[in-house]
Amino acid sequence: MDKPCVSGQEEALAQKALLTQAVPVREAEGVHGVSKEQNKATFRRYVKEVGNEGKLDLVEEIFDSYLSHQPDVHAEECGPEDVKRFIGEFRQAFPDFHTTIEEQIAERDKVVTRWTMRRTQQGEFRGIAPTGEQITVRGIGIFRFSEEGKVVESWDNLDQLGMMG
Repeated sequence: MDKPCVSGQEEALAQKALLTQAVPVREAEGVHGVSKEQNKATFRRYVKEVGNEGKLDLVEEIFDSYLSHQPDVHAEECGPEDVKRFIGEFRQAFPDFHTTIEEQIAERDKVVTRWTMRRTQQGEFRGIAPTGEQITVRGIGIFRFSEEGKVVESWDNLDQLGMMG
């Protein structure tokens, strides 16, 4: 069967329409209807409200059971209670702890955050005596979010030498 006569402009418009249909709306929004912007806001909420302000009651809204990849390349299963315990211990040892988000990038179900943390060790932390010195540490964290918008996997890379002061 002969192909109907179509102008170059009409063909280009038809191809554009096909390409537009080929990209699912979910991919454009993020994953499973949770937008990339919502995931970025959740990461910011974790840093500002949970970390900086110590609002541990918000942890269960942000985290599900998740796999935590550590800088030393081991990974461990964690949950909201682990996050609460860590943040609680950390804030006791470093009461002036403050993290500033420098940049965020989101793609599909992941958010990458580059951050700077400042703190003074005023209490013992995991066997390390207080130094009284202010420390600045820079790092990058990546959260992967579930379709419900909760953290289900994380990667942390930070300046471990800078942590020593």
